[in-house]
Order: sequence, then C-alpha cells, then structure tokens
Amino acid sequence: VVGDMTKVMGRVLEAPTLKLGDGGRNKQVIPPQDHRQWNLMSSHVFDGRRIQKWGLLSFTWDKPSTDLENIIKNFTSSLVRRCGEIGVAMNPSPFISEYKPMVQFNDMKALQQTLLGVQVKAKGELQILIIAMEEKHPGYNT
Repeated sequence: VVGDMTKVMGRVLEAPTLKLGDGGRNKQVIPPQDHRQWNLMSSHVFDGRRIQKWGLLSFTWDKPSTDLENIIKNFTSSLVRRCGEIGVAMNPSPFISEYKPMVQFNDMKALQQTLLGVQVKAKGELQILIIAMEEKHPGYNT
C-alpha cells in the first residue's frame, strides 16, 4: 500500500478481432496497437441488427427552441442514414426523445433520476440510449 492506494496486479488485454462486412464478404480487422479505435467508413457491420426502440436525451443550456429542434431532427436523420449505410436498420423516430438542462451534469443525483425516469418510461424495451450535449461539460465524466 502506497499512501491511500492499494497495489494490484494487472495486464494489458489483446485487441479484439472485429468481424466486419465488406461488400457481401466478411473480413476480420484488428485495430492497430498505437490506437485502439477503428473507422467504419468503408465497411459494414458483420451482423447488423434492427434498432426499433432507441432514445435520445439532449442536454442544453436553453429551453428547447425551433432552432434546437431542427438541429436535433437533422442529427437524428443523419444518424439513421449513417446506421443504414453500415448495415444497421434504425427506426427513424426515437422511442424516447427528451430535452434536459445542462445543469444536471453538476448534480449526480439529478442525472441518476433522469436516467431512471428514462428506464421506467422505456419499460425495459430501449435498445440504445444516445446522449447529446450542447457543449463539453466537466460533469460529463459522471
């Protein structure tokens, strides 16, 4: 023990092998060692699933306005289009779409209540929840 820290043994895990679709063929990809990320710009997912029930939480400083609603509509249609391009069929309309104040990122309990509210509203049927923020906020790490 060093100070308040406990010493533990660890290891670096190998990168996963990704199975991607490529024009009707399958290919395996291992992300490069120097950066464990990959780009699907020229690929498709191997076994795309239909996302029927998804949600969008939009955190903003202002109350929802026509401009903000148009930005969210454009984001949503771009997301649905791009998912289709990589082999994921996505319902064009979110099952849940809500605006929340950015100040919630200052209060973990308020943020937890918001997420629990979405969970209750979705009745366990939500496949994915996308959280969009108007700007970077220190509470994002929460």
